[in-house]
Amino acid sequence: TNQRFQNQHYAAVECKKTPDKRGWGLYAKEPIRKGEFVVEYMGEVVNKKMYEKRKKEYACEHNTYFMQLSNQPFEMIDASRKSSMGRFLNHSCDPNCETQCWRSLGEP
Repeated sequence: TNQRFQNQHYAAVECKKTPDKRGWGLYAKEPIRKGEFVVEYMGEVVNKKMYEKRKKEYACEHNTYFMQLSNQPFEMIDASRKSSMGRFLNHSCDPNCETQCWRSLGEP
């Protein structure tokens, strides 16, 4: 439910460098059951025009995080500037989390 977001009931996780030092990842501090809520992925929801603009602006940066929500209408989450540690989820060659889109007050 939305109470998980409002009360920030997240799994016990930490953000740290990957063992091979290629980047950052989100690691569980304790076992997480299949289907359990991990953490909210936050960022600015932008349309296609703004996404294309920001993609060009961020081209020389190494810390850009975009996640597409939908095609019709086109919605993208830009977690490059305003985000949570959720942006480090599934940064592996064998990702094991799923994404769900929740809306609050009609907004993604």
